[in-house]
Amino acid sequence: MTVIRLAHPADLEGVLEVGRVTWPPTYTPLVGESYVQEALRSWWTESGTMTAIADGRVWVAEDDGKITGMAMYGVRDRVVELWKLYVRPERQGEGTGRALLRSVISATGDSADRVTVAYMEGNSSAQAFYERAGFVETHRGPDEKGGPDDIWMELRRPALD
Repeated sequence: MTVIRLAHPADLEGVLEVGRVTWPPTYTPLVGESYVQEALRSWWTESGTMTAIADGRVWVAEDDGKITGMAMYGVRDRVVELWKLYVRPERQGEGTGRALLRSVISATGDSADRVTVAYMEGNSSAQAFYERAGFVETHRGPDEKGGPDDIWMELRRPALD
């Protein structure tokens, strides 16, 4: 049975492992192996992840002691910025991503009016997931590392209730 809960420091390796197993199959077809490896080195760091865990901004999905998914976010100017939401490939389609998203939304309560997220153009799975959750596209912009454009979406707070 999958449990959704706040991450603890002991979850660090499991959270990082989710990134290591989801990024290659998701992004290598879109941007290539070197981009993926550089992103894993720069965006999936122990220090950055541990800081977010310590701040209570990382949720995990756990099944029989194994981290199967994770979500990391920040809140700025009444906006939840969903930085990462990933589920191990073999566990996708089971509702884990939606449960993690709901946990982030619930945890931010009255501190935000909307949730924003960006996904890489060509990532049709992310697009479909966020559209099903009620997100709408707001704009597009260049990827900071030279990949396909980032597509930004948002979910307004009234739609969350």
